Amino acid sequence: MKNAADDPFGERRPRGKLRILHVAGSWITFESENQALLDLAEYAYGGMKPAARAPARTTIRVRLMSTADVAPLRGREPPEPRASAFEGMVLGSVDAANFVLVDPERRAALVAISPAMLRHRYHARYELLEFAVSVLLTRVHGTVPLHAACIGTRRSCVLLLGDSGAGKSTACVSALLGGLHYVAEDSVIVDSRMVASGVPSFLHLTAAAARLVRGTELDEALARSEVIRRRSGIRKHEMDARGSGLRLACGPLPIAAVVVLSARHRRNGELLRPLASSALARTLRAGQPYARGQPEWRVILSKLLRVPAFTLFRGNAPTDSAQALRAVLY
Repeated sequence: MKNAADDPFGERRPRGKLRILHVAGSWITFESENQALLDLAEYAYGGMKPAARAPARTTIRVRLMSTADVAPLRGREPPEPRASAFEGMVLGSVDAANFVLVDPERRAALVAISPAMLRHRYHARYELLEFAVSVLLTRVHGTVPLHAACIGTRRSCVLLLGDSGAGKSTACVSALLGGLHYVAEDSVIVDSRMVASGVPSFLHLTAAAARLVRGTELDEALARSEVIRRRSGIRKHEMDARGSGLRLACGPLPIAAVVVLSARHRRNGELLRPLASSALARTLRAGQPYARGQPEWRVILSKLLRVPAFTLFRGNAPTDSAQALRAVLY
């Protein structure tokens, strides 16, 4: 029997099984001795095929470690993770059994998840696993993550920005039902070439957006969806977009425009109005607090301000917004 004192930090632990998945233009190797954790990675990122002839990106490594519960996670949801950093390394911690350690210089991360945390599958995936992958992707490739949605065609895409209640989810779903490609719904990775990528695994639908889906080809996928509760208290349907019939973007797309959604209605006239670069700059600085702290922020911001920008007002129906977005892309 192996003596724990011979390897107190688990540095000579067996490598475990590997799962190599394509995520937002990069190949990521997930490694674990625990099948349930590998299944979680597959649930988060499986089925994301690269575009034809897409250039290979540097492989990133994520080790998934199963830990023993140190305390019961009582209540409807686990405590919110706390983040800290030192010398380029990033730590996100729920408790002593559930944490993430990211080392961008080594292109690697350790994600520790206990059985109790795994029962909160949404939080384990979103706040631990996806947090680690997002930090690695942006730090390794020098990109900036924006809190935005993104839809497009085979050739280009448009970024959708907007405050809560502006109708971003509804406009996005309506455009996707109209045949546009799904890039991202909540977090978009932008690099200095002015291309955007994301992980179109899930689509989070408000009650209003879910009503648009009922009776369409997405009805079955909606019926299988889980209702998740954001930290803000908002509940949404988490619909798996893979196999739903939606067109999923296979790789990064050039950004054709930035559209800021307004909650104001415009019953008559054009729904799209050109937005001055100074107004777009104010919107981006106010609405992207995390992105502002990234090393590449100034470069990305200056280039985004050269992209055509518009304000999109609400029309008589969600399809009006979808038609306006198609006009930007075609």
